[in-house]
Amino acid sequence: MKNYEFYGIRIDYEHYYKVGDIHDPSHQWWQDDPEDGSEFNEEENAWDGGALNGTSAFACTLENIDEVVQYAKAHFVGHAIYLIGGNISELGNDKNEIIIQDAEILQVIE
Repeated sequence: MKNYEFYGIRIDYEHYYKVGDIHDPSHQWWQDDPEDGSEFNEEENAWDGGALNGTSAFACTLENIDEVVQYAKAHFVGHAIYLIGGNISELGNDKNEIIIQDAEILQVIE
């Protein structure tokens, strides 16, 4: 497995990626109208604030992957769970959220 400075657990609704793929950037979703011109997305039932600078994930280390997977499952719905990594990141708006630029899929967990 490649060494990266930042790692995260990403949950998607379906299996879209395989090991080695670069995950598409995530979008900022708002439950309440941010009144900034964001468009309401019927499918997501939320306002789309646009693309982020990378892929949203639950921050983890290589030592606590299993713990973070369990936390992620308890807080997000989806059938595809990935370990992602990258060298540039920023904090997200949600608890334990990290945004990883050019996030590579390192492992398909489920």
